[in-house]
Amino acid sequence: MSYSNKKYASIYDSLYSNKNYVKEVNYIIKNIKKKNKSAKNILDLGCGTGTHAHLFGKKGYKTVGVDLSKSMINEAKKKYKLNKNLKFIHHDLKKLNLKKKFDVVVALFDILSFQISNSEVSQFFKIINRHINKGGLIFFDFWFKNTVIKIKPSQRTKMIKNKRYKIIRITNPNWNKNKNIIKVNYKMLIQNRLSKKLDILKGFHIMRYYALKEISKYLKNYNIKLLKYLTILDNKIKKNSWSVFVIAKKS
Repeated sequence: MSYSNKKYASIYDSLYSNKNYVKEVNYIIKNIKKKNKSAKNILDLGCGTGTHAHLFGKKGYKTVGVDLSKSMINEAKKKYKLNKNLKFIHHDLKKLNLKKKFDVVVALFDILSFQISNSEVSQFFKIINRHINKGGLIFFDFWFKNTVIKIKPSQRTKMIKNKRYKIIRITNPNWNKNKNIIKVNYKMLIQNRLSKKLDILKGFHIMRYYALKEISKYLKNYNIKLLKYLTILDNKIKKNSWSVFVIAKKS
């Protein structure tokens, strides 16, 4: 796995430059104001290079971003050092204990699907439960079993160009249907468009997909009420949506 790789962290924002972070954050804040308007602070689990956290901070929420990758956290600190509402922490989410509770916990970009075993999934929700205030809101997304089965994993190629980089990413999945797991092998050709230097980055990440019934059981075990599930930025589960977004509340 290469998420902790310094090169990967340096190109992360370029790789996901088409992701509409602003709309996602605005959608979440809209729901916060509807369902818990007194909320003041947010815990961002798996914050990556900090874009979601930064946008929450800009809206006035005291936000703590946590990520397993030190390189990602360093990028976040470098980019958003002027945002006084932010704090970034390098830590393993599975062992997190900040000894503080938050009004909102978010785990975006399918962080849940990186939890492969049942014990890891239980620990994921245990960590959320440890850090959420009663009545607090929880937002997370995950790979959706129905769509994965319907569309089926396949080889994909993506090209990204900006002023700094030209990136070609090729992904090849190995699908373990019995365990609901996909090993995503990737190769990236990264050309610095200024220096013309070419780097090759190879790695993999293992993802688990879930049915809604599975997620509902885990939430119930930790006394968390499911409020809504949908495709983010839509009011329903959009056809062929690989990822499902959940809004929940600590009872």
